[in-house]
Amino acid sequence: MKFAEILIILFVFLFLPGHVFPAVDTQLTLVSNTYNFPAAGTGTLIIDVEGRSDAGSVSIRVFQDAFELDNTFRPQVQSLAFSNERFTADTVLGSGPNYNVTELYHSSTGKIDYVYSYNLGNPNSIETSWTRIVTITIEYIMTNANTTLSWSNDIPDYLVTDLGNNDITGSEIPIPGSLTDLALPVQLERFTVKPGDNSVLLSWTTAGEINNAGFEIYRSVQKKGEYRKIDTYRVNPALKGAGNSTEVHHYVYSDAHVVNGITYWYKLADVDFNGSRTFLKTVSATPSRLKRSATVPGEYALHNNYPNPFNPATSIRFDIPAGKQKVVPVRLAVFDMLGRKVKTLVNEYLVPGVYTVEWDGRDESGRVLSGGIYLCGIHAGNFKRFRKMMLLK
Repeated sequence: MKFAEILIILFVFLFLPGHVFPAVDTQLTLVSNTYNFPAAGTGTLIIDVEGRSDAGSVSIRVFQDAFELDNTFRPQVQSLAFSNERFTADTVLGSGPNYNVTELYHSSTGKIDYVYSYNLGNPNSIETSWTRIVTITIEYIMTNANTTLSWSNDIPDYLVTDLGNNDITGSEIPIPGSLTDLALPVQLERFTVKPGDNSVLLSWTTAGEINNAGFEIYRSVQKKGEYRKIDTYRVNPALKGAGNSTEVHHYVYSDAHVVNGITYWYKLADVDFNGSRTFLKTVSATPSRLKRSATVPGEYALHNNYPNPFNPATSIRFDIPAGKQKVVPVRLAVFDMLGRKVKTLVNEYLVPGVYTVEWDGRDESGRVLSGGIYLCGIHAGNFKRFRKMMLLK
C-alpha cells in the first residue's frame, strides 16, 4: 500500500464521523399582542415556540427548553396557557400517552419551561421548515412600560434527541426585537365612529404610547369576515404615532369610500418601531344621509318638508315608532307628477326614532331637476304616505 493511501485511510478514521446527525434549532415567534382583550385594561400576548431540522424530517424522543419574562412583565401576568402542542399527551389505548408532557410557568421567576419526552405509540417529527412546537398565551394587565423575553439559563437546558437517543440539539435562535422590546402597551382610552352621508368618521384617544410608529385602519363588511387594510401611517401623516409619550393624543380619520345603508366594521392597529402589529379594538358604523333624534315617537308619520317651496334644498322629517320589530324596513323616495321615481333618499332598516333627510333637488345621476311639483313617498312597515313638494327655479 502506498504512503498516500495510508494517509487517506488514517484521515477517514480519525477525522470523519461515522454518521452525521441532523441538528434542530428553536426560536420564539410573536403571533399577536392584542390590547384591551379579553377586557378593557387587559392585553393578550400569543407566542409560538418553533423548531426546525437542518437535514430532513426527524422523529423526536425529547424536546425541552425554557425562556423567561423579565421583572417588569412578571407582576402583570394574569394567566398563562399552553396549547397546540406538536408532541401531544394523546393516550394510546390501554398503554399510556404518546409523550409525557410537562409545561410550567414559575410566577416567582417568570420562567416558562416545557418538556416533551416520547413514551410509546406513534412519535412525532420536526421538519426542515419551521414547525410549531407549542403556543403560549399570556393575559396581562396593561401598563406604560417596555418589557423583554430571554432564553433561560436555568433547568431545563435546551435539549433535543431523536428516537435513537442521539443528541441533535441545535441552536436557540436569538429572540426577535418584537419580543425583546415588547410594549405594554399603547393605552387606548377611546375609539369611536360617527356615520355620515357616504362617510364614516373614526376618532380615538391614547393615554400613553411606547415605541408607537403609527396606526393602520382595517375594514370589513362582516364582523368575522376578511378585513382589508385601507390606510396606514406609512402613507398618511395623520396616522403617525407619538413614539414614546405619556401625554394624551387625539387622532381622527375619515373614510369616504363607503356606501349608505351598509354596515362596516373597523379594526384599529398600532405598529411599533420593530414592525410588530397589534390590533387594539373593533367598532362598526352604518353610513347614512339620515340624521336621527333619540326621541321615540308614538306612531308613523311623514311630515311636510321645510322649507316648501324650496330652492335649492329641503329637509324631510319622518317618524318610526317602537314596535314588535327592533328594526323596520324603510323606503323614502321622490317622484315626479307622472309617478316616475327620480331619487331614492332612504332604503334601509331603521330603529325607532325621528329622522331627517335632506334632498338637494337632484336625480339619481346628480342632474339638477327642473322646477315644479314633486311627491315625497314613504313606505315603512305597513305605513305609506305621500307629501307634495315644490321646487322653485
